[in-house]
Parts: sequence; structure tokens; C-alpha cells
Amino acid sequence: MNGWSTSTSGSKVYDLNENAGIYKTCGNMTLYAHWGSCTYTVTYNGNGATRGTTASSSHKIGVERALTANGYKRVFTVTYNYNGTTEEDEKASDTATSTFNGWAKTASGTVAYNDKDKVTNLTTTCDGNVTLYAKWTDNTVTLPTPTKTGYTFDGWYSDKALTKFVGNGGKSYKPTEDVTLNANWTPNTYKITLDNQGGTGGTTTIYEKYADGWYSDSGATTSITTVTVPEKSETVSGGTSSGTTSGGFVSGVVPGTNPGITYPGLTNTY
Repeated sequence: MNGWSTSTSGSKVYDLNENAGIYKTCGNMTLYAHWGSCTYTVTYNGNGATRGTTASSSHKIGVERALTANGYKRVFTVTYNYNGTTEEDEKASDTATSTFNGWAKTASGTVAYNDKDKVTNLTTTCDGNVTLYAKWTDNTVTLPTPTKTGYTFDGWYSDKALTKFVGNGGKSYKPTEDVTLNANWTPNTYKITLDNQGGTGGTTTIYEKYADGWYSDSGATTSITTVTVPEKSETVSGGTSSGTTSGGFVSGVVPGTNPGITYPGLTNTY
């Protein structure tokens, strides 16, 4: 009912909120209830959606009608910064698409209506407005495991300073925004054994921290620039002569073939 009329088919003369005393008559009369369509609007809030729209729907009180089909999407892109690798099969990014679960009555509420549910009287207020909120389940991506010559991969970080760790390769990661992840690499440390080939003394073991330098210890804390070569006596015409020679052979390593490896102090000194 939206007012009163002076006849069964007449136009409305009183609104529901008007004072009956406003209408003046010269005698007794009958007023007839005037009935008409009373509607309300349903508005749809994406509640964290990153793209798309969902049109509002108009509903008549007392009449069943379906909610508008959800047109929102919640999608996040994860971009990978490999920090120096050049592998051809490295993927540049992943996409995590959230699952739409339905509509809630509040932003933090639970699902009250499914997509395109038929509803009646979400409100009984004429010209009222009801807001429904999308509810999402965020999905994950699987982090890649890259490789880089001379380095050990130490996981993915969400900041360039590599202080905010998010996961290792092969692990699941759930983004809540578009993000660039940065690979962290630790240089490998290689043990180099020097064979003195029958000589005495001299350096027997050194360590190379890849693309960084040479060290005397496995923890790569004490750097070195030369090695002590061994001594070896040789018999020559007229007697025995002492001299020094390089270690010459490095166990498991061929000089000149390992990237980043040079051999300080390994030269003949006769």
C-alpha cells in the first residue's frame, strides 16, 4: 500500500506519511487504499575484487527474483625476479585466481546467498537498499626452483633487500596482492686440494667462494691472494740442488676450465 484514493481506480490523494486532516471535505466520504509496486535495490560489493563489475538489481517486495550473476574477479599476479639467471625455461610470472563463494550480508560475514540465488524480501522497506558482499577463498601458486651456476638458491623474498622471506622453491605461496618476488642466491664455496707431487711443505688446501675470492678456511672468512709453494730437492750434475716448484695439480679441478677460478701463486719459481 502506498496511499489513499477517493475511488477504487482513482489516483492517490494521500501519502502514507501525510496527515489525514490535511484533506478537507464538505461531508462524509470514503477513501480507498491505493496499492502499487514497492521496490528495493540490491547493490553488490566486490569486497576485495580486483576486476569486473556486478550490476545492481531491483526487486519488488513480496516477489521472488534471482540475484545478479557475479561479475567480479579477484586475481593476483606473482612476478619472478630471478636476479641474474638466464635459464630458458624460467617462467616470468604466475596467476592466482580466488574462488568466489557467494554473498554475505556484511564484509566480514559468512556466505548467506549463493551466486544467482532467488530471494524474496531482503528488506520490506520501499525504496530501500541492501548491500551484499562477495566472499572469496584465495588460492596459491607453486614457487619455482631456479638454478644458477656457482650458487645455491636460498628462497624467494617479497622485497629487494631480501629481508621478507615468503618461501622456498616448490612450496605453495598465497598472494593477497600483485607482487614481485626476488630470488636470493648464496655463492658456493669450493674446496681445492693442492698436490705437492712429492715436495714438502706448502699450502695443501684452499677454498674458493664463487665469484668472490680465495680463502684459507671453509667458512670463507680469511681471504688470501697467494699460496705457499712446496719445496723439493733434485739431483743435478755435481750434487743436489734445492729449489721450489708449484703444486701444479689440483685435485678434481682442471685449471682454466672452472668459471671464476684462478690459481694464485701456482707458477714455477726455479
